Amino acid sequence: MDQHAMTRRAEIVHIEPRCLRVAQAAGYVGVSENKFRQLVLRGDLPQPIRRDGIVRWDRFALDTAISAWQDEAGSGDGWE
Repeated sequence: MDQHAMTRRAEIVHIEPRCLRVAQAAGYVGVSENKFRQLVLRGDLPQPIRRDGIVRWDRFALDTAISAWQDEAGSGDGWE
């Protein structure tokens, strides 16, 4: 395999998934699965996408929700 083909293959392997399983989504947000589910039920995080029996969270939707948390926090330092 030439260097160009190996580089192309490596690029494909490192693509970040957009749709995440619950464990991946919780890890992405930085909380336990239990806490993640609580945040979803409370409406602080988006509902999953459901299609053909597959349940996934959109990474971009999670980013948007987290950005909204930052906006709500205002200019405070986040520590009470």
